[in-house]
Amino acid sequence: MKVFCVLNPLSGSGACLEALPVVERVLNGEGVDFEVLEAEGDISDFVMRHLGRAAGEGGLSDSVVAGFGGDGTQDAIINGMMRYAESSGCAGLPSYSIIPLGTGNNIAKSFGWELCSDAARSVESGLLRAVHGKTRKVDLGKVRGRWFLDAFSVGIDAYVLAARNNDVPAFSRKPFLRQLKGYPLYFLHGLKGLFSCPVVEAKISVDSKSWYEGPLFNFVVNNTPIYAGELEFDSTCLADDGLLDAVIFPGRMAYMRGYAFSGRNTPRCIHSLGGLGKSMIHTRGRLFEVALGKPLLSQVSGEVLGTGSAFRVETSQAVLPVKF
Repeated sequence: MKVFCVLNPLSGSGACLEALPVVERVLNGEGVDFEVLEAEGDISDFVMRHLGRAAGEGGLSDSVVAGFGGDGTQDAIINGMMRYAESSGCAGLPSYSIIPLGTGNNIAKSFGWELCSDAARSVESGLLRAVHGKTRKVDLGKVRGRWFLDAFSVGIDAYVLAARNNDVPAFSRKPFLRQLKGYPLYFLHGLKGLFSCPVVEAKISVDSKSWYEGPLFNFVVNNTPIYAGELEFDSTCLADDGLLDAVIFPGRMAYMRGYAFSGRNTPRCIHSLGGLGKSMIHTRGRLFEVALGKPLLSQVSGEVLGTGSAFRVETSQAVLPVKF
């Protein structure tokens, strides 16, 4: 076995680089050959090139890619793996192991993995999973040529993310504001977005059949049940059922009500109140086609995707081997 440890130096406020001593201690202790790859620039391209190099030097059989970082970094690494598979025509991919070091860690929470306040313990747990875990193939979503294991959304959530990203550099330079970089900053921009983000008319089809026509404030397509770190719209959402789950919020009040009652630790008897008055309209499918009356901003797994008035979201079934 060989483990390729892909680290994004900018992810987790430097937590990835601080994990290097843990990587060496754990993998040396397990007697496993490993290589540390510090991603620079386009992480997807970086991973694709290194997998091609590794394959040329002797193949990728019995190897594992361990991705260190948040959900956005995980999806960037996964995109590199999928781009390698497409460009090389390879029959199989190395297994993938997720080392969660982000803010939301939706994927890790969705899979029920323990998250520790001590980053070193999370890294150790993830590395042991990479070495001893069993491999299970999961689905990926795909939109505008980009795969995702986590989620895609269009509407207010993308606007909040973009506004938060714009503020992070300035907040990082001011010691008394640094604590606002995580959820507090999202919350502040969420309040602002409730009044500034538009409601647009939308037409959405699911598996080539008309599903929804009307106002849209936010639209989320999930591959895993946990969204935005602390929300769970539907606990039955699975990453290996060949389907994606979608939730639409028609307006501002529906959005506030739906999010207020969708906490992942909220009792189920209260959780169900989030859907009252059609606050959340839910469905499942393999293909979602979205047409908007006006362009809206979109995001994938915590990374801004861009503005558009038409989106096509499709399922790639059982394509990524993940270590559990």
